[in-house]
Amino acid sequence: MYKVYQAETVDEAIEVGLKDLNVTEDDIKIDVIEAGKRGIFGLGKKDAEVKLTVINPELKMYESLDALKFRHTRLEKEANITENNTVAETNVTEEDFTEEEARDEVDAVTKEVIDVPNEIIEDNTLVEDEEVAEEEIEEAPVITEEPKFTFLDAAESTMSYVHSVITEMGIKNDVTYTIEDKEINIEIESDYASKIIGKRGATLNAIQEIAQSYFNRIYTSYGRVIIDTENYRMKREEVLETLALNMTKKALQTGLPVHLEPMPANERKVIHNALSNVTNIKTHSEGEEPNRYLVIQKK
Repeated sequence: MYKVYQAETVDEAIEVGLKDLNVTEDDIKIDVIEAGKRGIFGLGKKDAEVKLTVINPELKMYESLDALKFRHTRLEKEANITENNTVAETNVTEEDFTEEEARDEVDAVTKEVIDVPNEIIEDNTLVEDEEVAEEEIEEAPVITEEPKFTFLDAAESTMSYVHSVITEMGIKNDVTYTIEDKEINIEIESDYASKIIGKRGATLNAIQEIAQSYFNRIYTSYGRVIIDTENYRMKREEVLETLALNMTKKALQTGLPVHLEPMPANERKVIHNALSNVTNIKTHSEGEEPNRYLVIQKK
């Protein structure tokens, strides 16, 4: 399943697509069809165009894009009334996390069951009057959906979860967070920041992945979780932008596509954005997670 989105910039087009499909970057493949042009005095302006393809196996099981987009509007806990008028909660399938550093830290979601009291009918006589029967149906217990986490509640809970994961790794840490629009930025302070970051940010990215999964379980609308420590994300972004420009020169000089090393979706996005306005260059991603990589080539 895929859909094409347009906006003034590649970044904005991707953001529009993520909100529309109600997914995260890890769930999709991003192909830049058109980088867009600003034009001069409004002349020659052209919107950026991207193609977002769903790659998450669980999300690909939905029969259509509409079913995917509105999956959270359905009741997560559908009540099945048995012969004894009891209500059984539907099962929730948890995601399997592949990062070894955090696999044992994922807690099961608390399952709550809404019980509907049985009505004891002492009079077993048949109801012959249809109006009386309808009246009894209207007075039957109504099952209402329990209140869900607010965005702020989910942000605070996710921050606490990240703190507990790192603590279980044997690393003392302090965690704070800020919110910008629908983005939760969680900052970790520790004397052992290098252990939290890992090689090329592998551990930090793993923590961010499970934090996003945790957030998605407790908050059913769109929200993005960013984990950082020692300003690593900005430093890494500068390195990636320099790499993107150097590889672009190579692609233009040789005329051949340049394949970068595998990297997570957020880092591929940095390179997509850095090259979005470069003339005669296009980028796309290939491969399967976690070995998905970006290709830079001449148009």
